[in-house]
Amino acid sequence: SSRTRLIGAFGSSRTRLIGAPVHQTQQQRQGVAGAVGTLAVVAWGEDRSGLAVPTTMGLTTISLLHIVAALEWRDPVQSVFNRATIANRRFNLLVLAALALTFVATTIDGLNRLLDTVQLDGHQWRACLVAVIGYFVGRPGRLQRRYLKDRERDIDND
Repeated sequence: SSRTRLIGAFGSSRTRLIGAPVHQTQQQRQGVAGAVGTLAVVAWGEDRSGLAVPTTMGLTTISLLHIVAALEWRDPVQSVFNRATIANRRFNLLVLAALALTFVATTIDGLNRLLDTVQLDGHQWRACLVAVIGYFVGRPGRLQRRYLKDRERDIDND
């Protein structure tokens, strides 16, 4: 079955590792960090303009954060900057499509009306990107990567 092939592709040790409580806690912390970053961007935009701009900034920020999270959790043990991340053609196409849709949702007039968004200026895009870069660079739990690698090694040695 496809489920067996999926588990076999990752190996039993990696499958057990993904369900580890430390791993789940790390995902929860990152989810909270993403939500806080998005709310900070919305609050920043709300102080400077009406309601349409901050909601568009929030949509843009959360969309970009989901892309970063997808890249990061592609392989929960290794860095996002490895060959396995870019080796999957379908994954790359989906990430590029998500990036394109994130930008198109704020630039095409028909989508602006459909999604109730507005065009963002340079300062507003900068605020969204600062939140996403801050999430990626200062993501909570990144020091646990060493623990996860050590844990995987211990599981493989069992």
